[in-house]
Amino acid sequence: MPQNCTPSLNDEFNGTALDGKWQVLRPAPAYRTFNGDGRLRITVRNGDMIGATASAQNVLLQDAPDGSWQATTKLDVSTLTTAGDQAGFVLWTSENPNTFAKITYISKGTTQQYEWVATRNGASQISTGPSIPTRPTDAYLRLSANGAGTYIAEGSTDGETWQQISAPITDIGDPTKIKVGLKVSNTQDSTTRYAGFDYFRVDCSDKIAPTTTATLDEAKPDGELGWYTKSPEITLAADDGVGDGVDKVTYKIDGGAATTYKDPFTVAGEGEHVVEYFATDNAENVESIKKVAFRVDATAPKTTVDAKLANAENGPATVTLNTDDGKGSGAVLTEYRVDGGPWTTYMAKEEQILDGTAASLAQWKQAGAGNFELMNDGSGGINPVGGLGMLWYPKPYGDYKLKLQFREGQGTNGFSNGGVFIRFPNPEQSPRTDTCAKTGSAATDNAWVAIYCGHEIQIYDGTTGETRKTGSVYTFDNNDIDEIGPAKPRGDWEDYEIDVVGQKFTISRNGVVIKVFENAPGKQSDRGGDPPTDLRQFAQGYIGLQNHGGADDIQYRNVRIEDLSPGARGVVTAKPFTVTGKGPHTIEVRSTDAAGNQEAKTPFGFEIGATTPPGSTGDGSTPLPVVQQNPISPTLPVMAASTATAKFGTISSKITRATFAKKGVAVPISCTGAMDGSATLTVSSAVAKQLKLAKTTLASADAKCYGPHSIKVSLKPSSSLARALARKGGPKSVKLTLSVQMRVFGKAPQTLRKTITLKR
Repeated sequence: MPQNCTPSLNDEFNGTALDGKWQVLRPAPAYRTFNGDGRLRITVRNGDMIGATASAQNVLLQDAPDGSWQATTKLDVSTLTTAGDQAGFVLWTSENPNTFAKITYISKGTTQQYEWVATRNGASQISTGPSIPTRPTDAYLRLSANGAGTYIAEGSTDGETWQQISAPITDIGDPTKIKVGLKVSNTQDSTTRYAGFDYFRVDCSDKIAPTTTATLDEAKPDGELGWYTKSPEITLAADDGVGDGVDKVTYKIDGGAATTYKDPFTVAGEGEHVVEYFATDNAENVESIKKVAFRVDATAPKTTVDAKLANAENGPATVTLNTDDGKGSGAVLTEYRVDGGPWTTYMAKEEQILDGTAASLAQWKQAGAGNFELMNDGSGGINPVGGLGMLWYPKPYGDYKLKLQFREGQGTNGFSNGGVFIRFPNPEQSPRTDTCAKTGSAATDNAWVAIYCGHEIQIYDGTTGETRKTGSVYTFDNNDIDEIGPAKPRGDWEDYEIDVVGQKFTISRNGVVIKVFENAPGKQSDRGGDPPTDLRQFAQGYIGLQNHGGADDIQYRNVRIEDLSPGARGVVTAKPFTVTGKGPHTIEVRSTDAAGNQEAKTPFGFEIGATTPPGSTGDGSTPLPVVQQNPISPTLPVMAASTATAKFGTISSKITRATFAKKGVAVPISCTGAMDGSATLTVSSAVAKQLKLAKTTLASADAKCYGPHSIKVSLKPSSSLARALARKGGPKSVKLTLSVQMRVFGKAPQTLRKTITLKR
């Protein structure tokens, strides 16, 4: 046992009374006992330390050491069987305002896990580790500090093999003033359930490895679907806090040789890339391997033409197009036209937003607790880890068909709960603008924005437990067990498709429709407190995958989107086409890959009936010489004229300065088709001078319609402009000019204008 802290924080709990070194918050001595077994027994009492709550009893604290340190405890958890029973470490800075963190073993009733919850000025962040399959008798917790405000929490069931509990804990106060200690609690009192602490040990030598971050010079991919169109430059930086210092940083590219990092580098070649990296400090602490994944596609696909004659002299010619994108993202669209005619789609694929790669998964965001990890079984699936949350894709969609696969991950042990969220607004909206997003847990937890504003399409095949089965539009139109559709054998991947068109949702399992739901206003949830459908009438929204927490293990893969908006080309399967008529013909082709790279329009020429081609067989398979000509244009011309137009909805013509400064202006725009543009609110130079404003533009925002529907753009002034507008004095009223410019590709923009009077 190390004895290298001054003063020593260690406590073996061998006595009959609590050592005087401990500070006790909300002491309850009757529920803090020593029973002669060398353990401190703290009984579960009502209270907690999370968010605005700081009521846990018998919280033991000591001043944390300066510099780097590592605390370890062993505790008997055999009686912590009620959901919510929890015991472990506390990092404590203050109460009222609450800034602290708890690092605990916690019972979830039928399962158990390690987790940490950090509260910063009353706002909580919950991070969970992997579930513990079998309830242990003893649990171990370890907390390592780098002396500069970073804390790594780990759990173990044997004291030898440790698992990190989510990401490091940061930003919980001055590390030189923080306290560390122990706590046990639930939201109900008990006299029989307790945690028995065997010891509390703190080692003040450098036990924490450095922390390395990888930075790409282009933080976000410049291509579509997470593809870079040029290889990003990678910079690695390691921080050892107040430890013994960084010795070296090591990295590998795509599983290659280990290299000591010296300077920023790039990775050569197109395709998927993974860089592994870690740091070692002078105390020989080695960081766990981290990874950064990205993918590069710098070139457009290339399309070639093959033609065969049915009749060597008169044709027709059967033409096949072949597209090659090398190691790139793959062609998703190929078009052609014959002899200057209209452009025709030869092949069009869905938009694949999750394809089993780390780079693809990195484009998604996690809301709420837990997370998803790539599976290492070669299936391309993702597996949920931790508590209740949602993985969501940060791109809104209007009308679409969502296609994915799921499977039960529990093997033969019960059934898991999962689901797919559709048509919810941006869960990161701040401040909350949608009424449903201000309701209950949605006001503070981004995952609940999807629950309260969108719809969950349920996945659960169990005959008992949850009553809402697979295919349910959760709490609004539920399926019974005999309505879940044709399930595949346990462990097989199953197809799940959800058509979202207007406010009509059609759910299919393995090709069979199992639910049709009209999301009409006026429908109530069967769960108290959930907003009705009146507050869920979104014309576009986001897509999410649920991680339900505990033992629930619904796995997902192969997530694709097919555009169903009016005028969309949809999915087109490649098949040969025919060209008729004797004489010369020109076929122009062009392809686009998933990264957004567009091939130059390339013409190919051939002639029917010029001569009898060599190798003529007369059986319809005579090859025809095809000559590639020079590319015509590096950009795609307009496919077809669009008739999409836009118009304002109802906008108030008068607004007070105070209201505008606080809430801004909501601008409803109705589109008849896909358009994009911007909305701007301005004043004249004279008015800006009267109001003592530094600029004439008060607010601006992007506007995008993904089809024929209405959108709402929020124009809110910056905090500095709001303060300027709130100043007393100035004219009683001024005129604001609202300008909205909407565009259709290849056409002149349409401009909408409206005057709004700003009253003092």
